[in-house]
Amino acid sequence: MTFTPESKLLDVGCKDELLLQLLTKMEKENNSKVFESYLGYDLDENAIRAAACRNSDKRGSFQVADATKTFPLGDGAFDIVFCLGTLPLLDFEVFEDTLDRLCSHAIKHLLFNILHFERRSFHKEICLKRR
Repeated sequence: MTFTPESKLLDVGCKDELLLQLLTKMEKENNSKVFESYLGYDLDENAIRAAACRNSDKRGSFQVADATKTFPLGDGAFDIVFCLGTLPLLDFEVFEDTLDRLCSHAIKHLLFNILHFERRSFHKEICLKRR
């Protein structure tokens, strides 16, 4: 997976905006732009408010949103969708629909982690190729 200066990123379950902080740090260290825009979604209204206050990068924005509901965005709105630490919290009944919804928003990649039923942690990356 590669980032480009034009990458549009969605971070579902962003909580403390750690991903945005890591990306901006990476840019400073490499002296190069790695994304165009970042949108952080989380259920926690207080976390979103705090993240918006802490954020100094004008390319970053935050919204209160529920990953199990329909997002107010069109399909293919983002190059990369991150959902780290969020999917394991979902009930199995809504897991598949939520995963499908997240896939529809990603043009290139959906990165997520899930906890296996036997409590073994594993990570997956789905490459989505659309023409």
